[in-house]
Formats: sequence, C-alpha cells, structure tokens
Amino acid sequence: MKTFTLMGIPLQSVTADEALALVRSWLASPGAQHSIYTPNPEILWNARRDEAVRAALLAGDLLVPDGIGIVLAAHLQGEKEVHRLPGIELAEAIIRQLKPRLFLLGAKPGVARRAGARMEEWGAKVVGTRHGYFSTAESDQVAAEVNRHRPDVLLVALGSPRQEAFLGLMRSRLKVPVAMVVGGSFDVWAGDKRRAPRLIRELGIEWVWRTAHEPSRLLRLVALIGFVWTMAFRRGHNDSGSAGEGRENRE
Repeated sequence: MKTFTLMGIPLQSVTADEALALVRSWLASPGAQHSIYTPNPEILWNARRDEAVRAALLAGDLLVPDGIGIVLAAHLQGEKEVHRLPGIELAEAIIRQLKPRLFLLGAKPGVARRAGARMEEWGAKVVGTRHGYFSTAESDQVAAEVNRHRPDVLLVALGSPRQEAFLGLMRSRLKVPVAMVVGGSFDVWAGDKRRAPRLIRELGIEWVWRTAHEPSRLLRLVALIGFVWTMAFRRGHNDSGSAGEGRENRE
C-alpha cells in the first residue's frame, strides 16, 4: 500500500481489492481491534482543531481517501498514484464479499435496522443494531452492548466528527476485529437517501450533488475552502523551494 501524508495525517492509497485482502486477514486472525477511517477534506480540516479526531485518525489502521479533494491535494504534493476509494463502496464490498457478522451503530431510530435488512439480502449476518442518539456518558454502555453481540465488523454511522471521536475513544473497549466509520451510509442503504448518479460520482463532484439536496451542508464548505487554501499555500512554498517542504515532510 502507498502511504502519503496530508496535514500530518498518514493515509493509504489502496484499491478495493487491496483493502478487502487486508480486512480479510484481520478477520482471519481475531484478537486485535482494527479501525478504518475515510477522510475527506472536511475531516482533515477538523482534525487540525479537534484533538480527539486527530488522535483517532493517527491511531487508525487504514485511512482511505474518500473525498476528491484529498486526491487533488495529494497530486499537488507530487503524489500522482493516489486514487479515491469512497467509504460507502468499500463498506459494501466488505459486506457483499466477506459476509461478516455485523453490528450497525448510528443514524436515526429504525434506520440501522432497515439498512441491516438490506445487508442480509447481500449475505451478511446482522447481529445487532442501535441508533446513534446517545450521550458521551453512555459510550461505555454502547461499547458493552456491541461486545455482547460479538460482531466481526462494527459499522459506525454517527456523522463526522462524532464518529471518529467515538471510535478513537472506545477503541480499547471495543472487542471487535474491525470497526469502520461510514458517515451517512445507513440512510442510503435503508433507502432514505440516494447517492449521486454514477457519472457525477466518476467526475468526483458528488459533494455538489449532496449539497444541492441537503442545503444545510453549505456551512461545511467553510472547511473545504480552508483545506483547499491551506494546501495551495503549502504548494506555493514547496514550489518556491522554501522551508515549507521540510515542514510538510516532518508532519
């Protein structure tokens, strides 16, 4: 796997097949807990200010570039072999091909259960579900509930940055071979929301589709603008041969 660094966070550029092989090896040798994160520009930007998110990402075992902005930023740094792997597509591949025992955590009441019904059509076994409406003080109880069901894979759909912070905090308490954050994927699998048409996804502008259908996401563009500005500024320093390149490599 190719590893590259953005804003001090190491990410891996992998194909779906490579990621599946890695997850398969983790499931074949249980005993350790592994975590998968799917950073986009917003998540990396928030990690600059939220220590819980940053610590979670740094402790992650596999961080795949979910957003096209991550890929473009990597290209600006000279990393030409970085490709996007949407988290929802990786999660679907894990479910369909590995058919693990699943626990679904997150979304509104009833959504995880309906998403799980679809996953069972794909051949997976859903051993438990729980909605995402719980307080930080209840996190230990939630982790204990997950552990009682003994899933192979825990899918966490609490939205960012909450899902990253939760998984980072609970990592040592969760007795699950693989835990992965999946954002709003439960809503898609449950049939409550639709992904962008394939052409839009292939063009790398799925975020435009989502913003058009969820105007509340406009506020999140602040993080995207900050990310783009920062990466462009760093590129300018690197191109001019300044000390910026050294700082980036040490992050």
